[in-house]
Amino acid sequence: MRLILLPGLAADERMYGGLGDIGVALLTPRLPAPRRGETMPEFARRVADELQIGESDLIGGCSFGSLVAAEIARQRPVGAL
Repeated sequence: MRLILLPGLAADERMYGGLGDIGVALLTPRLPAPRRGETMPEFARRVADELQIGESDLIGGCSFGSLVAAEIARQRPVGAL
């Protein structure tokens, strides 16, 4: 099980740096830049595929990252949103 926290557009993984050891594997990736013409569902699918997000993963985010997390959870089974 991993807790995956996605940052907002103008932020990166440092926004979650103060969490420290929370008792689960924490992943705070940088989001790739959206591609020209890429829809939110396409972008979320690309992020989920790159991060290999699966049924046991807990996902969340801040600002744009929360929209991406919600779209990932809409597209595939995750442990929690």
